[in-house]
Amino acid sequence: MLKNERLEKIMNILKTRKVISTEELQSKVYCSRSTLRRDLIELEKMKQVKRNHGSVSLVSSENIEFSYISRVNEKSQEKKYLTEIAEDFIGNNQAIFLDASSTVYFLCEVFETKSNPIVITNGLQTAQRLNMFQNVTTYCSGGELKFASNAAVGELSTQFFDHFKADIAFISCRGVNTEGLFEANQRQALVKQRMIKNADSTILLCDHSKFNTSHFFKLADFHLIDSIITDRKPDKAILDRMTKSGCEVLW
Repeated sequence: MLKNERLEKIMNILKTRKVISTEELQSKVYCSRSTLRRDLIELEKMKQVKRNHGSVSLVSSENIEFSYISRVNEKSQEKKYLTEIAEDFIGNNQAIFLDASSTVYFLCEVFETKSNPIVITNGLQTAQRLNMFQNVTTYCSGGELKFASNAAVGELSTQFFDHFKADIAFISCRGVNTEGLFEANQRQALVKQRMIKNADSTILLCDHSKFNTSHFFKLADFHLIDSIITDRKPDKAILDRMTKSGCEVLW
């Protein structure tokens, strides 16, 4: 089993069990004790698990930004569904902002069939994928590469987006409640805020698991978002707040 496959399997087990002995986890992952120890040390550095004497537990997701490796394959079917709806907004000869989220990453394949798209992103994996398409002009921001992340962040990355004017910004977030959009990392949020500022319209891609959750940094109020694409109808309280703020909500 490859390393990334092991890490994903460990996380899937912990999402179900929350706490498990290292001995039982080793038997479920089918790896040596030393391999499991190295994997758990890496996951602990990413702040996804906590190692205890003889056991390992899942870290609460509240205000924790999980690594790109763990997020990119999570809820892949939901992300593909969001992409199918979002594709209707993307035309030819457009300038597009894409954030560094694993959700927005799924949009990359759409641009292969478009004429002369220009894409500006702070996502390294996103930029690398788009660079495989000869028809796409891709700009990637500089800045500090955030640990275990796909994202360039910091002042250099934030200011980079002031040099562009986009037709659409596609972003995701960590949580949505009746008060708006939230992020678990303020530097990620500041880059996204600059995208919103410099785009003619902003579209949020957000699966249902993000609703009714709150994190410590406020990303945006609903009136700054033109459309919200999700995979299920939101609860009435959130949906009412979205629509009263002028958001188009699609699912």
